[in-house]
Amino acid sequence: MIVAGFDIGGTKSEVAFISLEEDSFKVLARDRIATERQRPYEELIIRLKDLFFQTMEIAGLQLNDIESIGIGMPGTIDPQSGIMLNGNSSVFVDRNISSDLKNTIGFSGSLYCENDANCFAYAEARFGAGKSFAKPFEQQTSVGIILGTGCGGGIIINGNVLQGHHGGAGEIGHSELYSAGHACYCGSKGCAEQYLSGPSLEAHFANRIYSQIDKRPSAQEIFELYDKKDPIAIAVVNSYFQDLAKFLGNLTNILAPDYFVLGGGVSLQPAIYSFFEKNTSPNLFIKGYPLHIFKHILGDSAGVIGAAVLGYERRSKCY
Repeated sequence: MIVAGFDIGGTKSEVAFISLEEDSFKVLARDRIATERQRPYEELIIRLKDLFFQTMEIAGLQLNDIESIGIGMPGTIDPQSGIMLNGNSSVFVDRNISSDLKNTIGFSGSLYCENDANCFAYAEARFGAGKSFAKPFEQQTSVGIILGTGCGGGIIINGNVLQGHHGGAGEIGHSELYSAGHACYCGSKGCAEQYLSGPSLEAHFANRIYSQIDKRPSAQEIFELYDKKDPIAIAVVNSYFQDLAKFLGNLTNILAPDYFVLGGGVSLQPAIYSFFEKNTSPNLFIKGYPLHIFKHILGDSAGVIGAAVLGYERRSKCY
């Protein structure tokens, strides 16, 4: 069967058309554009529609070939309405993107909306990092974490996405990392997202170098400076590692997952995995057991794959 998925993020938006079998999938075509979330909502819907049809043409498909559509969104999705209740891309908050996109595309089949980190975590557990773990997918507990524009999370328990009340489970980026820490757009202070996202790493580095450079380095460039033994980059990245270790230790004490799988731009840095190979978080209640931390296997399209698959599997709950 042919299913489609959207992964709408704070930085990029992607669509993919997938041939889905019971335990495998094949991407027929995929493409992406910059989200440009500063644009009006109505313009974003048209841009997503155009991306959908352009990519469908590349795949050689017609609209009636599509069994279902899944959408991954950068925020908390109400399971009853499909509306995004909160998120760092405010243009989508309180909007019924499920209905709006379905009507704009002219799709008569089922369409399902889910948090993007949940989509990422589900795809990696079922088709990616989870395949190499000793337990079968249906018996695993895993946590997927996106370290990108924000810090999102998805929790998979026994093969199922943990949604929670009003879809609010897995918003681990808004757990408190530091009491009375940096202010967050959600209204709280000290949220993990304010320390572990790519922009937070860039801001920390910029604060340390003051006015010594004209342009603020990207997170990737900061890690490159770290590899070159730049002293400020070393200090900033080591501080980031300590924050990440504290964060993962807190999650382990609550959930005791079989493994974590990391996604997003920051997760591409090999130094993260080298750090955790040598260091077990001091924040663990049960000592002596290393954290299992995997880099994503499915690449940066895990979210769109998870959205497409969940869109089909949750078709009876679609909007």
